[in-house]
Amino acid sequence: MLFKTILSLFLVSVVLPTCGQSDAQHMEQMVASVRQHHFRPAHQSSLPVDSLPAGDQGAAAYLIEASRLIDPDRYADVRGTPYRYPEFRKVVLFDATLNQYPLDSANLNGFTSQFEYYAPDGQIRELNPANFLRAEVTLEDGSKHIYGRGINPKFRDRYAQIIHRGDYITCTMVYDIINDEKVVQDVGRTLKLRRFSAKSLYFAMVDGDFLPLKMTAKNIAEDLGFKTQLLKYIKAEKLKVTRDEDLVRIFEKAETLFN
Repeated sequence: MLFKTILSLFLVSVVLPTCGQSDAQHMEQMVASVRQHHFRPAHQSSLPVDSLPAGDQGAAAYLIEASRLIDPDRYADVRGTPYRYPEFRKVVLFDATLNQYPLDSANLNGFTSQFEYYAPDGQIRELNPANFLRAEVTLEDGSKHIYGRGINPKFRDRYAQIIHRGDYITCTMVYDIINDEKVVQDVGRTLKLRRFSAKSLYFAMVDGDFLPLKMTAKNIAEDLGFKTQLLKYIKAEKLKVTRDEDLVRIFEKAETLFN
C-alpha cells in the first residue's frame, strides 16, 4: 500500500504540474540519502551563466548549486559506459515544488543513479537527486521516458522508469549498472579488468502485490495472474517481453482480464 500511495502522489504530479505544494513537500520527505559517487563523459561548448537570458540565469544558478563537478578521470580504467543513453540529450527535471529545469545535454548514470549534465561553462556536473524527484527524457522519435525517485520499494534511492500505469498494474524499471572485475592471467602476471555491466530490473505492482518480474513470457503471464490467456495472446501477436512496447501491450491486455 505504501508503494501505491507514493507512486500515486508522483503520478499526480506528472499530469497536474500545478498541484499544491504540500503534496510535493510530502514527496520530498520520502527521498533517501544521496549516493556519494563521481563521474564523467566527453565534450560540450562553453557559455558563462551571466551570458544567458535573464530568465534562465536563476535556473542555471540553482542547477549549479544543486550539483557538483565531476572528476573527468574517475572511470578511466573501466571499460564500457555507465550511461542509460548512448548520447547526452534533452532532459527536463522537476524539483519538489514541481518547478521545471530543462537541460539541453544530460544523461542518467546507471551506476550512481544520478543525472549528469553539461553546465553553461562546458563542465560536466552531477545533480543531487534529493533536489529532483522526477525527470523526463526526450528520445529521438519525440517520445519520452519518465523517471521518478523513491517510487520503487526495493530501490528507493534510485530513479525508476515508469513503463506502464493502469488500474490494476503498474510497472517500473530500474536501470542498474555494476562495476564487474575479472581476473585474467597474462604472461606470468595477473591482470584485473573492470567493466560496466548493465541490467534492466523490472518490477510490477499487480492488484496490490509488489513483484520482481522475471523477463520471460511464461513468468510474466503467470505473475500477472492470467497465464493461459496471456501466453496465447503473446504467441498470437508475436510479442517479445524484452521490448518495452510489447511489454506494455501485454500489460494492457492483462488489464482487460481483471474486469
